Amino acid sequence: MQLLSQWVKEARHVVVHTGAGISTSAGIPDFRGPKGVWTLEEKGLAPQVIDVTFETAQPTFTHMALVALESEGLIHYGISQNVDGLHVRSGFPRDRLSELHGNMFVEECELCHGQYVRDYVVPTMGLKCTGNRCESSKKRGSCRGRLRDTILDWEDSLPNKDLDMGAEQSRKADLSICLGTSLQILPSGNLPLLTLRKKPDGSKGRLVIISLSKTKHDGRAHLKINARVDTAMRKLVDMLNVRVPKWERPVIVHQSRSSVSLSSAVAWPGSPPPKRVCPSGSSETEGDVKPASDDKREHAPATPKEEPVESNGLNENKLGVTSTSTQLAERRPWPHCILVFSGKRKSGKDYLTDILQKRLGDARCCILRLSGPLKKAYADEHALDFERLLDASEYKEQYRADMIRWGEEKRGQDPGFFCRIVCKSEEARRRPVWIISDARRRTDVDYFATHYADATLLVRVEADEQVRVSRGWTFTPGIDDAPSECGLDEGVTWHYVLTNNGSDHLLGEQLDSLTRRVEQATTAEPGHGVLLENEND
Repeated sequence: MQLLSQWVKEARHVVVHTGAGISTSAGIPDFRGPKGVWTLEEKGLAPQVIDVTFETAQPTFTHMALVALESEGLIHYGISQNVDGLHVRSGFPRDRLSELHGNMFVEECELCHGQYVRDYVVPTMGLKCTGNRCESSKKRGSCRGRLRDTILDWEDSLPNKDLDMGAEQSRKADLSICLGTSLQILPSGNLPLLTLRKKPDGSKGRLVIISLSKTKHDGRAHLKINARVDTAMRKLVDMLNVRVPKWERPVIVHQSRSSVSLSSAVAWPGSPPPKRVCPSGSSETEGDVKPASDDKREHAPATPKEEPVESNGLNENKLGVTSTSTQLAERRPWPHCILVFSGKRKSGKDYLTDILQKRLGDARCCILRLSGPLKKAYADEHALDFERLLDASEYKEQYRADMIRWGEEKRGQDPGFFCRIVCKSEEARRRPVWIISDARRRTDVDYFATHYADATLLVRVEADEQVRVSRGWTFTPGIDDAPSECGLDEGVTWHYVLTNNGSDHLLGEQLDSLTRRVEQATTAEPGHGVLLENEND
């Protein structure tokens, strides 16, 4: 604990990842702990029925310690797989929190995406209509959109903004602390690994895991503490001389008072209108957030105490879970393999991706260009000829610099905006192998590495500068020195680096190796097609 306290003091950006284990002392069962639902089920034992509901459950010491540490500027972001709402009800600021699997106390408008934080559990689960209507003001009357719960069903995708922001903050962190989570559920469980990636300055972050049970990433952790999270957090705050407030009633804080900025994490310009709070009963409100896309919950689901509601095959009043099927899929049907290509202008990445697609066959492989939706959206917004922006013409070149600026602005507002569009395209839905031919930014790489962790291979195409010049490249200020051209020059560990300097023999060998890797992936189950080792290690 002394080492952890020292790391917290030294760290510039600390992210905390929480799972069901931080709420067990509140009476809420977890799944994989010593007395977890699935642990008992595997032993042929019935889960315990505990006389507590989500509405009566109170934040634990760990919840309140996180509130205090955030207030002191010692932790900077929280990522939770829990649906119990205890982080929000404890007063942890919502603009510093990604709730990846939803919140039992939150409703969201399907039109304006405004959120309402209730002091009661909403009556549905699985993103269903709750029967309430949005009351936000518009120029003419109120929105009146239907409100839905935010609790994911087994097959639902994680909310994009929460997942994207969680990935961004994890990548930025130089210290990630995992509390009470088995790290089994993907993609949530892989977010802490982003901290271990090389930063632009060449440094790498540290990973700390505090859990009574073994976790999936114990071998990657710099420090593993086998203890109850409440016990560990008591020692940590004592060493840091941080006073932890006692919880008295739900206090909903929407904006952090910390002086530490999260830069783009503070707000997402262009997002739907700010979240609203409907004060009712004992909840205090102070401010606001937005949504985020994929997987399972670590907490056993429960329903409101007044009227039991059937959902996910469960029907219960208390938090004692009746029956959860361990046979439910713990992943969505991802593509078999995604090749994310990056390279400088005139490095030949389009040439190589075309060759690779011909090798793999059009029936199973498609090329997806992130620049396609960018150019289409840019053309629509600026009343330009979209088709002419696609070809190598002077027409495109006169708009290139402004299009880059506009694209960066869009990505700043929503890092996964263009990636989501191509992933939902008809081409992508029909083919098991995707080639992303033009990744240019770290957020592009992180999107696929996070959302499709087990299917993604990162490929860098390199060519010497004189070779690129011979192909017609000339340095253009504002383009070749922009983040869109230089953002991936450092800090990314590539699975493959293809050298394209004109040696057909060398290039052929490299493409053969990559093709074999893809062939291997396409014979495996979706989501399990790519090995984890690095071809260039």
